[in-house]
Amino acid sequence: MTEVAIRTRWLRALSAVLLVVLTVGLLATDVSASRTVRRGDGTTGTSTDRTGDRTIRDGGSTGGSAPAATVAPPPVTPSNPAPVPTGACRDGEEWAMLSLINGYRSANGLGPVQITQTLSNAAEFHSADMASKNYFSHTLANGTSWSQNMTNFGYGYQTYRAENIAAGNATAAATFEQWRTSPGHNANMLSPTVTAIGIGRAYGAASSYGTYWTTTFGGVVDGAAC
Repeated sequence: MTEVAIRTRWLRALSAVLLVVLTVGLLATDVSASRTVRRGDGTTGTSTDRTGDRTIRDGGSTGGSAPAATVAPPPVTPSNPAPVPTGACRDGEEWAMLSLINGYRSANGLGPVQITQTLSNAAEFHSADMASKNYFSHTLANGTSWSQNMTNFGYGYQTYRAENIAAGNATAAATFEQWRTSPGHNANMLSPTVTAIGIGRAYGAASSYGTYWTTTFGGVVDGAAC
């Protein structure tokens, strides 16, 4: 075999190797868009988001414990930011969340929950605290637990209580889906013990996740919210 023929075969082999390396590199880039999901029940799974166009976090808490599940690609500001809570009446998206939860409960043979002012004040405060101080946790920035926060706003009954939090979606529909597809949060929404709920969302322009949601749950209805 001539020197020219040997060199030609060597160059063809090198080109084939480079093509394989390039293909593997492209596949790795695609797979890297998958993210690990830590659920509140301690299990893990994967969720693929190839668009990378939104930031989502969610967390659930029941019975005095506060496990948090997170789904967090790089932070972005939602295209439809929620208003900063004012402590007054619920806004349209908050009422939409109540409708979604009660419709879901009805479909599962459960009675509706009633929105109360005390629980809503607690939920609103927690969401506003997360949005203004840029954190995501069931424990408030000053160290107050989620359950004590409910008590601080007048919900001091010795009864079942729970909390769901989420961030990254401005709409009730998208946030409801975050909770519905997470076992711990879903269990809170479908608890037969729950009769009362508080709902609050807040928006922080300088925060990592933009919109923050909190729903507080209890077993005592103590007055309607507007």
